[in-house]
Amino acid sequence: MTSPSEEGIEVVVEEVEWIDPTPPKRARRPRPTPPAPHASIPVLIENAVQEVKNYFESQLEVLKLKAKRTASQAAASIVMIVAAVLFALLLLWWTFHTAEVALALVVPAWAAALIVWGILLLLVIIFAAVGAIMALGAKNDAPNPKEMVEDDIQTLKSDLTQAKEGLDK
Repeated sequence: MTSPSEEGIEVVVEEVEWIDPTPPKRARRPRPTPPAPHASIPVLIENAVQEVKNYFESQLEVLKLKAKRTASQAAASIVMIVAAVLFALLLLWWTFHTAEVALALVVPAWAAALIVWGILLLLVIIFAAVGAIMALGAKNDAPNPKEMVEDDIQTLKSDLTQAKEGLDK
């Protein structure tokens, strides 16, 4: 393209197309996956049943692991409680021994031992009697499954009779 200028000089301007030195990268499209063949209904049902089975099996495994962990924690806590009870019994014995030694300062040693023995025997008798009374009370309050089932049957029969009467009206 040529254009005249005021001073008589011609300026030539050429239009040049810009070319990027690196060729454009082609975007690669993933190849479409071929359509999956449709499974038949029995195969789908079999797969669903297998999935449900796998789910419940995995849940059972989780429950087993939780039960093992809980049992091991319970065992450790029981061991600690038994140790505490044993030391409490030792402490109790030591307390009565100290009472016997202190009593021996006032009366002869054999009499102090006999007095402490009598006190311990009295405590054993009292605790055993209270425990037996509590056990009998618990036995009387225990549910009787046979009576409960019979009551449920009677209630069901009466409900059915009332429902029949309601339908007949």
